Amino acid sequence: MKRLYALLLVLAISTAHAQEATDTVTINRFLYNTKILKDKLTPNKMTEGVATLDIYNTESRFMDLNAVKRTEIEVKLQQDKTLSARDKMTQLMVFKVGFTWSIFSTATDNTMYNEVARYRYAYTEAKNSVQWAIDQEVTSWEGYKVQQANAFIDGRMWNVLFTTDIPVLSGPYKFNNLPGFVVKAWDDEMQYIFEFASTQKVSSTWDNQTYQSKYTTVSKEQAKKALRTHYNKSPYDLLLDINPKNAEHRDQYPADMMKKLILTANPIERDF
Repeated sequence: MKRLYALLLVLAISTAHAQEATDTVTINRFLYNTKILKDKLTPNKMTEGVATLDIYNTESRFMDLNAVKRTEIEVKLQQDKTLSARDKMTQLMVFKVGFTWSIFSTATDNTMYNEVARYRYAYTEAKNSVQWAIDQEVTSWEGYKVQQANAFIDGRMWNVLFTTDIPVLSGPYKFNNLPGFVVKAWDDEMQYIFEFASTQKVSSTWDNQTYQSKYTTVSKEQAKKALRTHYNKSPYDLLLDINPKNAEHRDQYPADMMKKLILTANPIERDF
């Protein structure tokens, strides 16, 4: 399996678009501790990490923090002609990414960016497509006055705690059309958990256009079809997609590489 990920990462480096230089701006960064169950067969093994909700004017983006750092170093590596592809891969693998999808938002819309194997796609939907049931009871979480809300989104029942103590109308993932700031979110099965940890102002690039140019715009229905196709493949199938000649070494791959991804994978969107 590690060999598969290494091959895919090398491919990503070799096919990445060159990024144009851009000025940095000051953004509001909200950090969330994350816990994600990646393998359905190991329910007691949660992957922990940190995600960032960056807000600049009326726009926001929610990403794995290491994905942000990896993107920044990727730009520098593309400009460095002295390093080999292996050396670049080694530097990028330092940043262990907890999840590869991201949500970019405007005042009215959410755009989901995702990558499955070599396919990068994006689809946009209105924020108000998520309908929340809000509990009017006010309780407390980590010193904040909060209310709870829940909604069924992309195959999961989600619960959130939001507060008006922080004067921001936003939150992780697609939880950004509530009358407050989301400090905690979790699905009913406790497979995805996001908890607000801290906030800071940072200098960063806001070159969303270059980032978005790497993705193919599709409809949400097309995105679901892509997920269905991907997760019904095995890691071995993905190797063949990269290079059909890998079939010559079929006997060298472990049995687990022949199993469909859907048997173990646990994507945040699962209604495909």
